[in-house]
Amino acid sequence: FLLQFRMRDAMMAGPEDIVKAVDEVKAFVAEGSPGGTEVGLAVNATRLLEMIGNTKAAADAYRQFGAALAKSTEPQIARLGAKFDGAARRLELVGKPMELKGALLDGTQLDWAAYRGKVVLVQFWATWCAPCRRELVTVKRNYDRYHARGFEVIGVNCDDERADLDEYLKENPLPWPNLFSTDPEHRGMDNPMADYYGVLGIPTLILVGKDGNVVSIEARGQVLDEQLERLLGPAEPAPAAPKPGEKTS
Repeated sequence: FLLQFRMRDAMMAGPEDIVKAVDEVKAFVAEGSPGGTEVGLAVNATRLLEMIGNTKAAADAYRQFGAALAKSTEPQIARLGAKFDGAARRLELVGKPMELKGALLDGTQLDWAAYRGKVVLVQFWATWCAPCRRELVTVKRNYDRYHARGFEVIGVNCDDERADLDEYLKENPLPWPNLFSTDPEHRGMDNPMADYYGVLGIPTLILVGKDGNVVSIEARGQVLDEQLERLLGPAEPAPAAPKPGEKTS
């Protein structure tokens, strides 16, 4: 509990104190076999580093915590070790190629190479996630504006049950493909791509440029708007809504 208070105080004090507090958490987590308390501290510590924009320190911390968690005698916590290592991989993606593979909803495999030359948004999401559903509004708006210019979207769905996704898409069709794991043991937040990139929270949106290299690992909301305008030019304004009583062609 003392370290939890230490993290809270560090957050109030500023970036330098946060880095020092994270070092204390690293030392604590490295002792013995990590359990639930250590996982909570590790998650909070890395998120604080991300919050202050210290991506390098956050990636280093994810790797160190990952190595420690992998030694846990509890299988679920040991699995988190690989997920933390994946989070470090995700934080270091900008300027590098992104790997993406898996089964689409029709059972075929994604042809990731076919997207080269396009600007692609990779969206980790789930139907049960309210922020994900809200973010879909922004993504759909940009898809309508930019698709003809070479903007594509690929969803990586993190639902536990395929039926939940199918039911949602029946009521809310999406014009882009979605990946869904065919392995029942690796669904939900354990989706193979979510594990590979250490996705610990959703929505997570990663924007890939025409050259196949990642442009942004936080392409949500206004960030997506700005990046698409930079990469593909200004969006055409949406048509004005008709006035009451006005006829439309």
